Amino acid sequence: MDSSKNTQANKNSQLLIAAKRGDLDAVQKSLSEGADKDATTYDGKTALRMAAENGHTNIIFALIAKKADANKPDNNGRTPLFYSANIGDCKAVLELINNGGAKVDQRCDRKYTPLMWAAFGQDHSAVVDALLSKGADINAQNHAQETALMLAARSNRSAVVSALLAADANLALINGDGETALMLAAQMKHAVTVSTILSVMPFKRVTQLKAHPTLGSFATTFCNETSVRLNTTTQFFCENTTLIPPHKNGPMSIILSYMRAKDYQPSLISSLEIISLSSESEGEEEEEQNNNNTPRKKF
Repeated sequence: MDSSKNTQANKNSQLLIAAKRGDLDAVQKSLSEGADKDATTYDGKTALRMAAENGHTNIIFALIAKKADANKPDNNGRTPLFYSANIGDCKAVLELINNGGAKVDQRCDRKYTPLMWAAFGQDHSAVVDALLSKGADINAQNHAQETALMLAARSNRSAVVSALLAADANLALINGDGETALMLAAQMKHAVTVSTILSVMPFKRVTQLKAHPTLGSFATTFCNETSVRLNTTTQFFCENTTLIPPHKNGPMSIILSYMRAKDYQPSLISSLEIISLSSESEGEEEEEQNNNNTPRKKF
């Protein structure tokens, strides 16, 4: 190998090692000696990416001051902003965007955005707020059609869920399996996150749940435990609500999941399961009879 190339490679290697380690003096020394600020490892990691992943905010500031490329992706298509967002480094996030020109809605190879990476991180709502204030697309969807809200709900990041809901994240969106954020939280038995979502759901239709012989008494208990107003709770059970699209896990299934997570009485759960199954079978029977253009039997 040419000696000059070998020397440059050594300088670049020293910069990358120093950035990963968080050694500011060594980083500055390597840069002053001619290390390439945008040099990469075999898998596309730059010094800026190394610093972001390991939370070395001072290194990020130093590299940005030297005009390091904040939009250079690694081999997975992720820029340093993904990593700073994921670990909740709000100062680094703002520095990368404000002075580094990082693209707030950069997509990696699986179509994730930095906001999505922040959403399933360690419940860092401040980073979510920062990204949204810089124009991040709150309803962007990844390769599986998941949004930041869905990822946060599934991961039980209640603070992030609250921040996204406060910024009007779309609760009606579904992923590739037809599931909403509420469904994902319920399936994972994240009772607090389910409560958070239910407390802000803008229902448009009303049903007379209180008159139901079985569900009427449950409504009050449910709203008390979830801090949801009774009228909102009754609306939650409304069939065909725009926020609960047709799916194998309909409104009743979500409530059953919530109840199991909260260890409700088995007898009440069984009653609801019977009602749910009866409703499904009746619906299927009615659809079949309508297709055959025959009157439905009355029992």
